[in-house]
Amino acid sequence: MRCVAALVALAAVLGAPPALADLIVIADGGTRDQLQAAIDALGGPGVVLVPPGEWECIGIVDVAADGVTILGSGSDRSRLYRATDHTDTSLRDAPFIRAVDVAGLRVASLRIDGVATSSSDARERGIDVRNATDFRVDHCLMSFLGFSGVVTYGTSRGVVDHCRMVDHFKPVVNNLGYGVTVFGDDSYSGLPFGTEEATFIEDSFFTGARHASASNRGARYVFRHNHVTANENSHAIDAHGDEYNGTSDAGTEWIEVYENLIDQPVHTSAAVRIRGGAGLVWNNEVQGYSNGVSLWENTPQPTGPVWVWGNTWGAGVTAIGSLSGSPEVYESAAPSYTPFTYPHPLVTDLDPQAGPDMVAVVEGGTSAAVYLDGSETSADTGAISAYRWIENADQVLSTCARDIVALEEGQHVLVLEAERDDGMTEHDTLVIDVEPAGPLSSATDWAERWFVPLVSTGTVSFSLTPVAAAQDAYVGLTGRHRVAAHGDQAIVIRTNNSGRFDAYDGDHYGAETEVAYQAGETYQVEVTFDITAQQYSVSIDGTPIATDYGFRHQESSLGQVTAWHSTGGLTVADLVRSGELAEPDPACQDAPPVGGAGGTGGIGGSSVGGAGGVLPAPGGAGQDDAGCGCALVGVPSRFATIGLVVFGLGLWRRRRRSC
Repeated sequence: MRCVAALVALAAVLGAPPALADLIVIADGGTRDQLQAAIDALGGPGVVLVPPGEWECIGIVDVAADGVTILGSGSDRSRLYRATDHTDTSLRDAPFIRAVDVAGLRVASLRIDGVATSSSDARERGIDVRNATDFRVDHCLMSFLGFSGVVTYGTSRGVVDHCRMVDHFKPVVNNLGYGVTVFGDDSYSGLPFGTEEATFIEDSFFTGARHASASNRGARYVFRHNHVTANENSHAIDAHGDEYNGTSDAGTEWIEVYENLIDQPVHTSAAVRIRGGAGLVWNNEVQGYSNGVSLWENTPQPTGPVWVWGNTWGAGVTAIGSLSGSPEVYESAAPSYTPFTYPHPLVTDLDPQAGPDMVAVVEGGTSAAVYLDGSETSADTGAISAYRWIENADQVLSTCARDIVALEEGQHVLVLEAERDDGMTEHDTLVIDVEPAGPLSSATDWAERWFVPLVSTGTVSFSLTPVAAAQDAYVGLTGRHRVAAHGDQAIVIRTNNSGRFDAYDGDHYGAETEVAYQAGETYQVEVTFDITAQQYSVSIDGTPIATDYGFRHQESSLGQVTAWHSTGGLTVADLVRSGELAEPDPACQDAPPVGGAGGTGGIGGSSVGGAGGVLPAPGGAGQDDAGCGCALVGVPSRFATIGLVVFGLGLWRRRRRSC
């Protein structure tokens, strides 16, 4: 693995770089041994970054220190899996990650998959936490985990949020297969509803589970703002009595279930079933079940009191039914009840936002200009005191929320570290794939390239070559967000299936002039835009086809070109952009270089010199407002305007920031 280094040589030239708040270790991969080695290398609090890739992870990764974050590069990029049932039961059923007697654990942005074969009887656990205080599991995708995605034990408290739990129920096992399982410490605490001393499950999606949540042994949990669908074999939300818990005489202490959508079940018996303990079930929407709430009292533990109110029951759903024993139930709001803060404070207290992953392109030389934007980072309490964009665990590329950096061809995994004024830090990842210069070919899932965003007014031109006649394909221009639907585009220029060009005007396609296209012919497209007015105009080989058409998707900037087709296809080349660029934050707006002969300016005609400037001495002239102590060469002083930027011919020639 690669650990934080002293950067002695760099410090000798630039002065000491800003300290990283947390130690960061990049794991060599995602096997059990690689992850364990990275965690052991931390030796205490810090971040283990799991790079993009897929790894078979056999055995348990143990976390024994407080303040450890295991951070993937996104649940669509960092995957841990098991391919076949292991012959050793202790390995076959083992959790992937386990933490015992720790505080402040976070596991985020990973995909964890158990054995997916139909014959599997493995009872894997994704993440197993025991007596863990203030844990958080977030933005993970978990599937085929035959016991449960997340399991908590003992006095654990924390939150599972923004996760997807898919197909955990295994027919061969014919039991288990839960989303989240909560076990207590085999005793009843006497704590009231609304306390933070519980496992919180919120803003997550569950499908194909036996129970989305289950509990026993003195457990307390809150299940809120989730979507549960297609639960199999049994009811969707579960609370055990004191059965199935070994020698313990404690079942579930209580559960809170509210503001959820529970629908389209495979097994229709009940949305919520409480078999022991107290409960609150309120403001849920339930569709497709026989019973909304089922109460069983089949053990010495009482079932109730349970309060049920404010729910929306779909056609054919009995609000409270399938009763057994003599449970205590009220169809009214619970007295003196105040829900615990939503979202959970661990979710929103300090929430770094590195932005969506992106694909950039080399624009001259060997690097691409990439706009980093962490300005959506938020803190509910206190103030954000520092930002750090980190690569390779120890290279601080920037200390601003927004900046422009030069990245060479290849894949870059950046970490955004946000620090609050009391020293608390949190992290998010950003994966940037920098591709070589060349045409962009359309795809059925929106092939993309990102560039430094244009704001205000400007022009984008490019050459477009259709693959076939009478095809359905287009080029889109839009803002800094993932494109997953046609409505995500601001500007659309289409080659339609009638063999002509058209463009999207607010809510429909149109063209002022009919311009036909031929397969294999290349056409020059020019787009002028006004972001304030949310309008654009298009010409094809100089012939206007659209004047002041309305944006399809409202945008504050244009920073992405996409190419899509359902039939045929097209290529986009020679992209040229002009207009005002989004700027870095003031502390990262570069001053002219200190000394040096300097080279010629970029294509835009900047008079600022190229490579050849001299870096200042440590602590000397040239420090910016943040005290970074580095000068950048070959870039416009404020990044304010751009003359011409062409795929394959670049303006940005920049030294990597070390501050």
